Amino acid sequence: MRDEPGTEDRGLAADGTIRREGVLDRVQRQFPVVEATRLRVADAFGPARLRSAHLYGSILRGTAIPGTSDLDLLVVPGDEPADAGRAAAEETGAALDAAFPVIDGVGLLLSPAREVPGEAERDDFGFFVACLCTPLPGENLATRLPRHRLTPQPARGTNGDPATALPRGAPRSPKAPPGRRAGSGSRWPPGPAPGKDGRPKRPAHRRPENAPMPAPDAHRPVVLDRREGPFGEVVLRERGDDFEIIANGCFLMDTSDGRSERLLIDAALAALPAGRPDPSVLIGGLGVGFSLVRAADEPRWGRIVVVEREQAVVDWHLGGPLGRISGAALADPRTEILATDLVAHLDATTERYDALCLDIDNGPDWTVTEDNESLYSPTGLGACRARLTPGGVLAVWSAQPSADFGEALRNAGFRAVRTEEVAVARGVPDVVHLALRSD
Repeated sequence: MRDEPGTEDRGLAADGTIRREGVLDRVQRQFPVVEATRLRVADAFGPARLRSAHLYGSILRGTAIPGTSDLDLLVVPGDEPADAGRAAAEETGAALDAAFPVIDGVGLLLSPAREVPGEAERDDFGFFVACLCTPLPGENLATRLPRHRLTPQPARGTNGDPATALPRGAPRSPKAPPGRRAGSGSRWPPGPAPGKDGRPKRPAHRRPENAPMPAPDAHRPVVLDRREGPFGEVVLRERGDDFEIIANGCFLMDTSDGRSERLLIDAALAALPAGRPDPSVLIGGLGVGFSLVRAADEPRWGRIVVVEREQAVVDWHLGGPLGRISGAALADPRTEILATDLVAHLDATTERYDALCLDIDNGPDWTVTEDNESLYSPTGLGACRARLTPGGVLAVWSAQPSADFGEALRNAGFRAVRTEEVAVARGVPDVVHLALRSD
């Protein structure tokens, strides 16, 4: 629900009733966990076991802080034993927390199956659902609740912890300390053990999408293929006119934008010394094919090598739906696809390239898997430098700037270190880190 003219500052609709405070349009692009929550809750319960699921809190208001804010989730199971509903909700919350380091825990509220709050709870649980919660899968309970107006009653009814507005006897998460809801000021479930440096270890994470998060009434996705590979499950979906790649239940990328993926190639070519004939480029990560297509569209590139470790992604391009995007580029005689891990390839090959254009993670500070962390270490950057010709360009895609990575590039023997940015709908811009091999 978008703001109506003249009512943005007060949070009121044109008829004077209170608007819902959170909407999917306000979700910052760093939080693909919202889309993953919708998918995982629906999968965990199914339509027969789930009455309703809602999100609330800072993520839906667009004020969440990546890595600090938690995900607030209200789940209303259908007519089933409370323990079964609690177990499914907690398993879903734990999986989301582990997969998305952008959130610091999951705040879980679980309401047993019951009728929509009646008049006695209109200004506590009823107000909470109608005005503070945003529906995901299942029934939108707010459609069966009265509209609230700006009176003292809702303030008195919802003052304090929203969990107190749940029906009497509604179970809290057993993970939460007494008197606190799970995820309130602490991580739920308990986070991973600290790494060797004493800091919490980041779980694996996939890249957030480039486009605004679709609203619930957008085209429903259709699964085109689902594969189990050495790095987990990957899924290709079609949503309207766009394709989406999902990895281990987490949104990876889609075909709705692609500006920063194209910039990865353009910036690398522009940074090369003038007059270099037929420069070669290695593209790390095939993805939906935008970087490959951009390179093949440029006649100045010589050899184009693409390294992709997910065989499913390669298949979707070579003989599947993504071929409609990359078909011409794949048929270009300059193009070669290597189905292997990028880190392993850089360690094993003796070939040298004029440009390395790498897009396999959310960035140096936010890797898809722990194995990829070595790519941005002194050893990994040394391998990148060794695979470049003198004066060659290293270009690295990132979902956010990283000053530490710039310093790491200089320490690894690169010069002319800089970044180029692409503004996005919400949050910090996408970034391409650029550096030249110094000799």
